[in-house]
Amino acid sequence: MPTPLNLPYPPLILLDLDGEVDSKALTQSVESRLGAGASFCLRQSAGDSRRGGYFFHLRKVDSAYVFSSFARAEVVRFQDWLDCLRFINHVSGRKFDSDMWSIVAKANLRKDEYTN
Repeated sequence: MPTPLNLPYPPLILLDLDGEVDSKALTQSVESRLGAGASFCLRQSAGDSRRGGYFFHLRKVDSAYVFSSFARAEVVRFQDWLDCLRFINHVSGRKFDSDMWSIVAKANLRKDEYTN
């Protein structure tokens, strides 16, 4: 049996979308929860109901949008909502973005401290 996920911002939102994620789709799904945080899984629209996807944890802090890890460590922050979309589309392989590639490369080099 799989280990249950310890989400930073439960309950999990499932976003079943094909192609690039646009502002309307993301806003409709997560906007009402950004103040407290939203954990969401971006998946292709077709497939088994137990299929995986790309997990994101996003919260609005003051005027910034903060992506975090499962342990709530900050991964990256953006001031612009459109940069959030570019990040999500790049990370999930929906659209390559050279600027986001550099940001993701730096994020991948960080070291998270986990405590139990």
